[in-house]
Amino acid sequence: MRLAAAGEAAGSGWSSADSADLTLSGLRMSALLRVWHLLAVWTLLAASSSSQWNGLNAVDFSERFGNALPSLSRPANASQIFYSIMFDAGSTGTRIHVYTFIQKEPDGLPVLDNEMFHSMKPGLSAFADIPEIAGHTVRQLLRVAKKTVPPVEWKRTPVLFRATAGLRLLPPEKAHALLEEVQDVFDESPFYVPVDSVSIMNGTNEGILAWVTVNFLTGRLHRNAQKTVGILDLGGGSTQITFLPKSRKTVESAPADYMVRFDMFSSTYELYTHSYLGNGIKAARLSALGALGSEGLEKKVFQSSCLPKKYAGEFSFGGFSYHVSGVSDGVTGFRACSQELLTVVKGIIKQPLELKDSSTFYAFSYYFDHAVEAGLIDESRGGAVKIRDFRKRAKEVCNRPSERTQLNPFLCMDLTYIVCLLKDGFGFKESTVLQLTKKVRNVETSWALGAAIYHFQKFKEHVQSNNPKHFLSEEEFVQLRVELANANKPSGDDAPGEELPPGTEDLPDPAKRVTEIENMRHKVIETRQEVFNHNEHEVSKRWAFEEGIKRPYFHVKALEKTQLNNWREYLDFELENGTPERVVVLFERCLIACALYEEFWIKGMACLPHKI
Repeated sequence: MRLAAAGEAAGSGWSSADSADLTLSGLRMSALLRVWHLLAVWTLLAASSSSQWNGLNAVDFSERFGNALPSLSRPANASQIFYSIMFDAGSTGTRIHVYTFIQKEPDGLPVLDNEMFHSMKPGLSAFADIPEIAGHTVRQLLRVAKKTVPPVEWKRTPVLFRATAGLRLLPPEKAHALLEEVQDVFDESPFYVPVDSVSIMNGTNEGILAWVTVNFLTGRLHRNAQKTVGILDLGGGSTQITFLPKSRKTVESAPADYMVRFDMFSSTYELYTHSYLGNGIKAARLSALGALGSEGLEKKVFQSSCLPKKYAGEFSFGGFSYHVSGVSDGVTGFRACSQELLTVVKGIIKQPLELKDSSTFYAFSYYFDHAVEAGLIDESRGGAVKIRDFRKRAKEVCNRPSERTQLNPFLCMDLTYIVCLLKDGFGFKESTVLQLTKKVRNVETSWALGAAIYHFQKFKEHVQSNNPKHFLSEEEFVQLRVELANANKPSGDDAPGEELPPGTEDLPDPAKRVTEIENMRHKVIETRQEVFNHNEHEVSKRWAFEEGIKRPYFHVKALEKTQLNNWREYLDFELENGTPERVVVLFERCLIACALYEEFWIKGMACLPHKI
């Protein structure tokens, strides 16, 4: 078996909310998503990073992501279409992303042409005692890949699997058995399986990379480091908090393993970050019910004052089902529920000193989902919510059961836990305002983009520490060698040039050999940096438009005037400044969201007569 290290073999929470059952989307992605999803997968394909977080708490990213670069055999001048498959396995579901890329220019980054997405419930941890069923789930999801990727490309298409919450919560031997099953499924598949293709992601990594994602998308990593925002991620099995401390007292009083130092964009960041295993929203339910570690579950009924008095039902998590009920003769309501849930956070969650002062935090995953369910924010927009708003709504739900509690009998418990976690756990004031969001600039708030950005920054280090022949194909190496040799020739048609050795053999002169290697490294970094800067510049010009798109999908409900105007202005901008490919993609997106508006169809037919 070829398994990557299981990290924290019994793990933390999925850093995103429950995925939808069997959701399938083949729509072309937005210009912004195209750039960053490209960056996410391309950096995984580019080279395995052997770099680490610097300083107090080192994390080896090569262990997590590995080298996913298949050997290429096509001629350099061929227009290449290639694919990549990524599994995101959380505590409540498993997702597969199948990306399609087009390599139009040999020296440029490929273009993300399409994403096929599919997800299934429950999470693989539900099959801890029957790993063969977990393998069946992965096989089902791989069918999506087989339908998307042409058979001729299967052997060239890398497949990667990263697990988070569910597997870290399991005993090591059970998590390992699931990973082995996934690895077996991968090995029997027709796809390219890189080394370390199957592994569990470290909980700390999730928090750090989510922080990078949010701060990059909000434009804060290029500015004064003191203006960054913190992130709060509430999964099913664990919760993460990550922020850049403003006070040295916070740094000095924090446990040593809570502080992580790393470099990015020519700045050094020392983050306060921790993942609390067992404090995700669903794991907290078990703690409040007193069900953690219980045996003989089929004969026990776990009661809670947080549940409606007459409620009796089942709750499933981590592969187990629990019989639960309200307290028919006891005290119920917000106060009694709070007392139960305080035991879940008191003495477990650390309180950073400066959180009692005003701080800016983005919160997502179950924070977002339950705020939507409680009617505190609109699902399509997100919004700002004070902790006292959560508390007020929790009291209403707990003290006056309504239709909401009939739909979700755990809503009182979940909202109360959020209040206890934020106020009594982390130590936020009730007046603290949280920005609740699922996406920032139409990009999902998750660890994936942060990983991509970090890996791109470490690309330079990878190039500088390796011989070019180790990260370039033989064809690329020879082509670059010839280009550099021609560029260094003296001017004049008859100027003599140095005879180069065949293939990738080293130059005979040691001094010239060192110079050639350094020149190659410089050229590779320079080329990639130019492409990266160009992409970043193009994205920045479109951020305002992307942020104005509040409903990218079709709905019979009329769009607001501001959104219609945003589409008009965005189309005009792209027609004037964009490439033909960008224009086509934007019209495709627009005609989905604005399908009921004749003006956009007329405009599309006028501008793209052969496409509409």
